[in-house]
Amino acid sequence: MVLQASLPRQGCGGSGAGEVMIQSRCSSMAGRGQSGSWPCSVVVYQEDNMKDHAARFWAKVNKTDGCWLWTAFIHPSGYGMFWDGNAMVSTHRFAYGLLIGPISKGLTLDHLCRVRACVNPAHLEPVTLKENILRGNSFAAENARKIACPEGHSYDIQEPSRRRCRVCSVKQSVKRNRRYRTRLKAKAAI
Repeated sequence: MVLQASLPRQGCGGSGAGEVMIQSRCSSMAGRGQSGSWPCSVVVYQEDNMKDHAARFWAKVNKTDGCWLWTAFIHPSGYGMFWDGNAMVSTHRFAYGLLIGPISKGLTLDHLCRVRACVNPAHLEPVTLKENILRGNSFAAENARKIACPEGHSYDIQEPSRRRCRVCSVKQSVKRNRRYRTRLKAKAAI
């Protein structure tokens, strides 16, 4: 088992001697008027406690040829959760921290196997949140993959908040202008 050591971020305790640190969520900022659920770059464990946590963790994993499935508590979102002695942490993040090392700031773990309860680090890839969302099958991801409007025209007008096709845009403008002129004629007739 590989234990990744690094320096603690400001706000996280620890002297550094005989301690192992792993990326997780901590409550070190909770006493300063900030939420304790902020991601912390590292959480400090005493080395002997870390071994106990790791042994408890691996006892709850069913390793197969493919996915390593978490068999204990599964959050309604589908992700495994584990009490690491300080807080509830996502099991895939905990396993990645144990076997690979800390996740770089600004990155999340993408399940390449699409099984949320999987903790196999070979099935996890650190990517940006945007990339992770676009790889998924959410409405945002499905819409981002579309290359044509419902009428079959390619999206050729790119705006910051939406994409449009020029043909349908012109049709919509003509239709809107006709409605406007009809209303003006109706007002003039009164």
